[in-house]
Amino acid sequence: MGRKQSNPQPHNEFSGRIGHNIRRLRKRSGLTVENCAESAEISIAVWYRLEGGQISLTNGNAMVAVCNLFGADLVELLRKPRGT
Repeated sequence: MGRKQSNPQPHNEFSGRIGHNIRRLRKRSGLTVENCAESAEISIAVWYRLEGGQISLTNGNAMVAVCNLFGADLVELLRKPRGT
């Protein structure tokens, strides 16, 4: 019997926050997912997982690439979205 695959969920509250903030920064910059992934030198699939809160803080290379791309720091990525 094959395993039933489930939709990946955020690892924790922080992964969800990071995803929300990455998406906000990307949209504010007017960039596409493809542009960001290419500039950060990560795959489009990884970028979608970042925005979806499906990659944990332990993926340091991706976090550093995102911070460098937007001129942000990890504190900004961890910031709690307004209104929550």
